[in-house]
Amino acid sequence: MTNIRIRRARVIALALISALLTSGLAACGTSNSGPHSDGRTFWELLTPRDSGGSGAPLYDEIGDVIPGTSNVGGFRPAAAVIDGPIIAIEPGIAYAAGEDAQHSVIVPYDSADAAVRFVKLVVQVEKVRAGKLTTAVQDGKIRINIPQPNDVTIDQLIEAINTAGRGIFHVSNALERAQATGDAGNPEIDPAYYSQVYQVIGNAMFLETSPGAQLIHPLLEDDEFAQQLLQGDTTLAEFRASVDQIACARGQAEDRSIC
Repeated sequence: MTNIRIRRARVIALALISALLTSGLAACGTSNSGPHSDGRTFWELLTPRDSGGSGAPLYDEIGDVIPGTSNVGGFRPAAAVIDGPIIAIEPGIAYAAGEDAQHSVIVPYDSADAAVRFVKLVVQVEKVRAGKLTTAVQDGKIRINIPQPNDVTIDQLIEAINTAGRGIFHVSNALERAQATGDAGNPEIDPAYYSQVYQVIGNAMFLETSPGAQLIHPLLEDDEFAQQLLQGDTTLAEFRASVDQIACARGQAEDRSIC
């Protein structure tokens, strides 16, 4: 990495919360249907592409996020890379604005005072492609903490959940991530909640919404950077092979039969 790129050293829930309080995100749900009745898919509802950009990239290539690399300019790779479908969506954690701009207050998810809400994406882990899931795996599933726009209702997300897709998720347990970065003591980090959820590291989540379809990258707003990470891989099968190659070369493949 050069000195010009990446100066942000940590990706943690607190930074995300701060950004969301500024932009005013919120909402949640679970289901078995198709696109929402107005024609929007799950990710069109959940991640509007006009939120002002996601800032400078924190890393250069997908290998920087896969377990087994040393910290890159202070950026920590994911603890695990998992493969599987999004099967449900559940209410997460909520925050109200604090007395100053530096802090937010945890409130019940359905509180009228909530300024920011998070949803939990329930992912069925069909394979751990690299690293290890260290905790909070329930019946072969993990829950990933994701913010919700404040103009999207639970019912809208319920209608569209079957368009959420399946894919590759680069994740770490949220509490372990906060502990590793020294942020576990921040008031926004509720240990009981954060120990039970994962977060997507470096926004590196790549999904197909139908078999063989070109991958989408709903958490990465910079299309050019996303294509840099994919390096020409446009389908899940192609990207999966690239991830496996890196994991095998680093000795990080939990299932050595893929090597």
